[in-house]
Amino acid sequence: MAALTIVACNKKEEQTNPEDSTKKVTLSESEISLEVGATHQLTANVAVTWSSSNDAVATVSDAGLVTAMKEGNAIIVAKNETSQASCLVKVAKAGGNQGGGTTQDYECLKGSNYFPIIMDATTYEKISDKVVADLRVDDAENYLYIWEGTMDAGQTQGKNFFNLTEGWVSLSVLNVGWSGWAINVQNTEKLSKLAEIMAAPAEYYMHIGFKSATKLSHRLFFDGTSGSGAYVIGGDFVDNGTPSNNRAMDADYNADGSWNEFEFPMTVLTQQGLVYGTAEKAVNIFGSLDGGISGTNVQYDAVFIYKK
Repeated sequence: MAALTIVACNKKEEQTNPEDSTKKVTLSESEISLEVGATHQLTANVAVTWSSSNDAVATVSDAGLVTAMKEGNAIIVAKNETSQASCLVKVAKAGGNQGGGTTQDYECLKGSNYFPIIMDATTYEKISDKVVADLRVDDAENYLYIWEGTMDAGQTQGKNFFNLTEGWVSLSVLNVGWSGWAINVQNTEKLSKLAEIMAAPAEYYMHIGFKSATKLSHRLFFDGTSGSGAYVIGGDFVDNGTPSNNRAMDADYNADGSWNEFEFPMTVLTQQGLVYGTAEKAVNIFGSLDGGISGTNVQYDAVFIYKK
C-alpha cells in the first residue's frame, strides 16, 4: 500500500507540473477522412483547447471527438498557452459519393432565397427558381474591380467548387506591396432585395469557396447599403500596420490547392454594423485583401448568401 501511495503521489505531481503547459502540442493524426455522420476521436499529448475552422463541416467536442457534419474540409486545431497543432478533416458524402455538381450532392444548394455573387452558369440554372437577386458579374451592371493594378488574372486548373469544368475567379498578386479586389454591384434594385435578410439574419448564411497553394492571411470584406463587415481567413490580418477590425472565427484553410469551404451566419457581419436596406448607390458586395507577396494565387468560387 505504501508503494502504491508513493506512485500515486508522483503521478499527481507529474500532472500538475507547470512545465506540462509549455510542451509542444502534437496530435494523434494530422489528416483524417470521414463520411457525413461519422465520428473520430483525436488525442493530444497535453491538455489542450479544441476548435474547428468550420463547424458546418466538422465539429469537435471539448474532449477532441470530431463529428462530420457535411461534405467539405475543416481544420481541427488543438492549442495550449504556448503552441498548437492541427488536423485536416476531409468529409465526404455518406456512401463514398464525392459528388458531381448536382443539387443533391451539396447541402449548401438545398436552401432557399439565394443571392449568388460568384457561381457558375450550370449551378445557377439548377437553383434559379430559388434566386431572389442575381449579383454575379455581368460587365454591364456588376463588375469585378482590381485596385490600382495590384492583381492580375490567374490560371484555373481542374474543376470548380461544385466539381464542374466551369470557370471561377482566379487572381495573382503583383509586386506592389499589397493587393485588393471587389465585386461591385451597381443595380440598386437587386441590391435593395438584400433587405429581406435583415428580418432574420441568423437564418441566412454567407457561403464561400476558396483555394490557394500559399498559406497567408486574407481579409474578406462585405459592404452593405450602410456599414460593412469582414471575415479573416488564414491568420491574423494586418493592413498598413493595423490589425483587421474583425477575426470573428479562427478560420484556417488547407493550402494544398484544394477547395476550402467557409460558411457562417450573416449575424457575423450584421453584428459588425453591416446593414442591407434600400440601395441608392453601387456597393462592393464582396471583395478581399490578399496580401502583398508577388505571385500569390487566390481562387474564389461558390460565393453566395442563402437561407437555410
